[in-house]
Amino acid sequence: YRFVEGGRNFFLNGSINMGTEDIRVVLIDSRENGLPNTNTATSLGNINSAPASVAKISDAGMTAKTTISGIFDAADLTMTAVSGTSSIEGIAIFTQANSSRLIALIDTGTGIPFTLNGGDITLAWSNGASKIFML
Repeated sequence: YRFVEGGRNFFLNGSINMGTEDIRVVLIDSRENGLPNTNTATSLGNINSAPASVAKISDAGMTAKTTISGIFDAADLTMTAVSGTSSIEGIAIFTQANSSRLIALIDTGTGIPFTLNGGDITLAWSNGASKIFML
């Protein structure tokens, strides 16, 4: 995972509370110009607009979130019957409120990239020491 610039600043100024806010993920198809620039992206709008040429495929809310010892975790997430045949090269974590602020980008890991086939997508978060991410 990589924190986006805005996400780091949101944590430092205390404007994101991972435990209480509606935290969501979005699947990213970066077929033309790659994933969003983590040094400049601050909101979901940066993903869905030029020059990123990235398509928002689906988004879903995280449940059973925990924030213990600087480690963020949540229940595995299933997106049901995700349509399309796009290749997914990344997963963005964002807060639904406050202009859909971007927090982090996951673009490496088991199963990434993958291609949609109209079926369910299950995001199984790591059970390792860092879980989804660690500050």
